[in-house]
Amino acid sequence: MNLFNMRAIHCLALAGVSLCASLSAQVTISQVEVGNVSARQFDVLWQVSDISATPTFAVYSDATGTTPITDQVEVEFYPVKAGDPEVGGNGTFAERQALQGAVAAQGLVWVRVGDLQPGVTYYFATGSVDGSGTPNLANDPGIGTATTASDVAFVSEARQVMVALSQPADGAIVRLDADDSAYPLFAAVGDGAAASAAYFDLAHVLNAAGLTNFDFTTPMPLTLTVLGEDAPAGAQALTVDFDGTYTVAASQMVMFQGETGSVVSFVFDPIGDQRSRVPFVISIAAVDSNGVIVRDFTGTVELTSSATLEQGGGTTAAFTNGELLVHTVALAGEGAQTLTATHSGGATGTSDLFDLLPTFTYNEWATDVFGGSAGNPDIAGMLRDPDGDGRSNLLEFAYGLNPLISDAGARQPRGEGEEGTDQVAFTYFRLKDRLGLAYQVEQAPRPDGPWTSVLAAESTETVVDVDATTEQVTLRMAAPATGERLFLRLKVVTD
Repeated sequence: MNLFNMRAIHCLALAGVSLCASLSAQVTISQVEVGNVSARQFDVLWQVSDISATPTFAVYSDATGTTPITDQVEVEFYPVKAGDPEVGGNGTFAERQALQGAVAAQGLVWVRVGDLQPGVTYYFATGSVDGSGTPNLANDPGIGTATTASDVAFVSEARQVMVALSQPADGAIVRLDADDSAYPLFAAVGDGAAASAAYFDLAHVLNAAGLTNFDFTTPMPLTLTVLGEDAPAGAQALTVDFDGTYTVAASQMVMFQGETGSVVSFVFDPIGDQRSRVPFVISIAAVDSNGVIVRDFTGTVELTSSATLEQGGGTTAAFTNGELLVHTVALAGEGAQTLTATHSGGATGTSDLFDLLPTFTYNEWATDVFGGSAGNPDIAGMLRDPDGDGRSNLLEFAYGLNPLISDAGARQPRGEGEEGTDQVAFTYFRLKDRLGLAYQVEQAPRPDGPWTSVLAAESTETVVDVDATTEQVTLRMAAPATGERLFLRLKVVTD
């Protein structure tokens, strides 16, 4: 029997919640973002590779996208004339169509979802079809999430910002990010403003928790970027001088030059101690001379290291909104190491030092625990069970257990509905040093599938140290709707 590419699966069921541990590829969807969130609506913005295709959009009540509620909400494509209330109703139908067409011509799709409930998480899927109605996506954007604000707070100091562009960009979308805000604001150039400007009402900025809008009493740092094929490059910092004084209305104009957008360096998120030859994820941001993320940077970098790069070296994937958020690397070596990102234009950046620790493989583990019998596949084989507790050597290794001590109930994956919440929790154990092992939680509506991986976007992960070699992982996700079932399983795969 081939001992490689083996899989070990654990399943279980609980009362109330069951848990068990040739389309045409023409259109690519990228840079899906949620913004303009309030207690009753949210917007979704994304870019498409082919503006001739027809975009599609669906709303769901569950993270798996199995319960559609699109017909229960209001969905509007290209919601222009949604800016300044003083001019919102003045545009003719032809003007509205012209602006909608200009946004689409920028390779952007903009959707507004309304008639929503406050403080509720909604799930959505973006898509595309050709002229015959046939799906034509080249990639799977996955299920997105948006949570409406719980309420709307009184804003004592009402302020607006008008962003004027220094070069023509009809239909471009200006993106406004406020420090510590849960979601950005979007506005189309020419929507409720002059033809070369975009209008923002800062009363719509939500706080970091996304529960209500900010009532600013101190200066507010903002970052402006422009999205679209003809958009000016770069990001621009702006500070609005709130001081808490009651103000009915105040506005300011800022000219977007885009000159601060030149990438001068790359910044790595902090990297903790890692195991040699064990994959881990890094994140990199492209920044300008002021340390502001250059949101329009979509290039690649060459990744090198002081250690040997066994995975993830060389040319990376393209950045999105100035960031490379999930890039997996594996390094071989020991001691203090660094990673370096270099762009063809000359910009570069090096991570802080981190330690690379020795690895621990299945064969080394087998030698430690089985001694002279480590070479006997009838005893030390991955699928053997020498202690007769119903758990294979592979799972004993993966959970950090002793294969010679019968302990069937120890470190068993478990799942449960969390009282007082609309979540379920699935807990399992894994090695800190996971060379050659992959742990994947999967979900399905029935025991026979179809099984799909639980994505990071639809779950939260909590990790707690158990001992020097093992950690406990708890994955939390939305509970199934009433009358539905959810099966979860843990799959352990070895190379």
